[in-house]
Amino acid sequence: MRVLFVTMPIVPHFYPMVSLAWAFRAAGHDVRVAGQPTIHRVVTGAGLPVVSVGDGYKPEEDMMNTLRRLSGGVESITRFGMDEVLNLPVGARRRFAEARIAPLVRLAEVMARDLVSFVEFWKPDLIIADPLVFAAPIAAEISGVPFVRNLWGPDVIARLNFPGQSMTGMGHLQDSWPEDLVELYRSFGVKVRSHYAAASIDPCPTSLQLPGVPNRIPMRYVPYNGSGVLPSWLTERNDRRRICVTWGTSTTRLLGDSGFLVPQILDALRGVDAEIVLAIGEPDRHLITDSTGVRIVENLPLNLLLPSCSLVVHPGGAGTMLTAAVHGIPQVGLPQIADQHVNAAQLAATGAGINVPRDSYQGGIETAIRECLSDNRFNESARRLRWDMLRQPTPASVVEQLLALDPYLP
Repeated sequence: MRVLFVTMPIVPHFYPMVSLAWAFRAAGHDVRVAGQPTIHRVVTGAGLPVVSVGDGYKPEEDMMNTLRRLSGGVESITRFGMDEVLNLPVGARRRFAEARIAPLVRLAEVMARDLVSFVEFWKPDLIIADPLVFAAPIAAEISGVPFVRNLWGPDVIARLNFPGQSMTGMGHLQDSWPEDLVELYRSFGVKVRSHYAAASIDPCPTSLQLPGVPNRIPMRYVPYNGSGVLPSWLTERNDRRRICVTWGTSTTRLLGDSGFLVPQILDALRGVDAEIVLAIGEPDRHLITDSTGVRIVENLPLNLLLPSCSLVVHPGGAGTMLTAAVHGIPQVGLPQIADQHVNAAQLAATGAGINVPRDSYQGGIETAIRECLSDNRFNESARRLRWDMLRQPTPASVVEQLLALDPYLP
């Protein structure tokens, strides 16, 4: 069987595909990953073959520029959680949706021709794609093979009624499809529908996921945060608590330096009796001006570090949240952008962490850290969440479910 994965050119969106891609390969199937040139090195670093589609456009840059232009600046973007967006007046909600979707429509326009050409050449039996790759359903419809969404966390995309991925009862079809995207689908002879996916692969247990995920297939989250070397200090005995602080891989790229809260977090940790480890990417390193008493590690995969930690403090990205959750680690979330607000709220609802809202950062960060460290209920909830995740079907068993998909669903 030939399986084509289609990824966004954003590292945290590719990583959740790796365990399933390797499960297909381990079961004897042929796998390719289609993506833009900016993601090629990351894909090949995971040991997977990559096909180039959609050169010449960088959606992350356009995404932030578009959001700033249409919503009046970064502050108004970051204050929105999902409930706030859904409760906006119809006109404002439409403008917000257009701001979020416009770069993705442009990405679909750039990727579609290359993707369809490769699908016609390689003839895959199954297409598994990031929900934000709007070109993937076109390729699946033209080739007549099942299309599967590969979620990376709580399904904010379907809840916000993104094109072709609506939850039942969430708005009207004409409200969610920009005219440019409708025209792109029509140019390939593909009919506009409310959803296309025969299945949605979900790495979240029910306790973390939003209700109503269409055609949900749960799958155990197997952490992949890139490859790396295990430092010798992680194998040595450590009698002190260890706290991980991380700012993820995309937050600063999307928001710029102004939303970088790591110095504030480190200040809040000054009086805490623990070893502080700051896991950071090289591009953010220059933003740290005072690292007294802090161990800084660059580009260390979190799945190597977090098993030794008592707490992780982060902005609420799904990759960090799920990696910490599968290791049973309590978390403090400091959400910055819309999906992070949802992730942090869902996690807090399980009792495995605390969501600190933007208007409570002053003083609230230290309070949340100390509460998580002193109240054993957070550890107990984190352990329950870990077992919820480990009870999910393995990627190997999900491969068997996907092999049985009817190509004419949904």
